[in-house]
Amino acid sequence: LRREPATYCDEPEDAEAFATFMNTFNLNEAAASESDPFVKQLETSLVPGVVEREEFWSRYFYRMHVLEQQRLQRERVTAMAESRIADEDEDLSWGDEEV
Repeated sequence: LRREPATYCDEPEDAEAFATFMNTFNLNEAAASESDPFVKQLETSLVPGVVEREEFWSRYFYRMHVLEQQRLQRERVTAMAESRIADEDEDLSWGDEEV
């Protein structure tokens, strides 16, 4: 994701979700928090000739946000599945009764 120029240069596919993200996005705070030297170098080569600074950072952090949301969703689904498996295992146990 970080090494792909499309991350910074292409409009996000989900314009509505991107607009919602932008309502809470703080450009200066976000850009200052990024410490990856590759991303900083890419900023130097792409801004402002290819893309504006705000677009560069907002697109990057939006895509990072989407990845994080997907990761959290996978964790929730995995936890639910594990919980159901544990419940089924309990239901199938012989219990404490001795035969």
